[in-house]
Amino acid sequence: MLQWSTPYTDNIIWSQYLPQYFNQSYAGHFGYQILIALATNLIGYGIAGIARRFLVYPAYCVWPASLVTIALNDTFHTDKNLSVLGPFKRIFTVSRLTFFAYAFAAMFVYFWFPNYIFQALSIFNWISWTAPHNTNLNAVVGMNNGLGLNPFPTFDWNILLWDNPPQDPLMVPFFNTANKFFGAFVSSFVIMAVWYTNTYNTGYLPINSNRVFDHTGKLFNVSRAINEKGLFDAEKYEAYSPAFLSASYACLYLFFFAIYTSVISYTYIYHRHEIIMGFRNLINSFRKNKNIEHNYTDIHNRLMSVYPEGQCSCTHLVFI
Repeated sequence: MLQWSTPYTDNIIWSQYLPQYFNQSYAGHFGYQILIALATNLIGYGIAGIARRFLVYPAYCVWPASLVTIALNDTFHTDKNLSVLGPFKRIFTVSRLTFFAYAFAAMFVYFWFPNYIFQALSIFNWISWTAPHNTNLNAVVGMNNGLGLNPFPTFDWNILLWDNPPQDPLMVPFFNTANKFFGAFVSSFVIMAVWYTNTYNTGYLPINSNRVFDHTGKLFNVSRAINEKGLFDAEKYEAYSPAFLSASYACLYLFFFAIYTSVISYTYIYHRHEIIMGFRNLINSFRKNKNIEHNYTDIHNRLMSVYPEGQCSCTHLVFI
């Protein structure tokens, strides 16, 4: 079961087409949008297929959200009703389909409250309500342009997971959610230190924003820093303004650089055996009459090993 998401090009096309950015009119053509969307997605699938012995076959590459989707499909296509051990050691005997119907009905009714009847539940800035004109308070606890250090930031599941639905805490292991929580909590103090010390002139901008600003504090006008071909023009850029980032956005790139280097050590510590296995099977794949999957012992690979390589590789991509 393939994971779905919007194409990577959903922001690229707008950046190319809008006049305040690159003003490239061809980005508005349907044919171009289809081609660039297919290209960005198929490149990923192609690389996954080429490196399938490292990125697909190992069991640790199975994405948890895929298992949830499979469980849901199984619920709609099975007649079995197995008892399940729930919280407080209570045995639940209700069928999966019935439970799904109850949950669906509850979500349908509740959706109207944070999204229509009382929209303040979506972005629950209850701490900011006590002092709406206090800049320091809103910079720390505000949910719009602040850091959102709020014990009850929202009652809307869509707001809570707006940036990354596949990381739903109901799907991924708890340690993943806890890791993200503590990482965001610690990072907030780093951002505050950058903002309050006015590092890189971030003190003149909102503490938390993903926008780019010019020297006047207005949104950066990309069209004033590119030539007629949509390419960067150094002279126009110097005559206009440097690009300024908010404290959170600047720290985001700082953390990105740290992540890129830590991936090497993390991969070596936790996944070096799987990588060695991948290289061993890659070498074995050049030999005649050699089953390249015999080292992968999980149930899926054992079932798929009966099919020739050319037939099962596409099926394996369900886990990407």
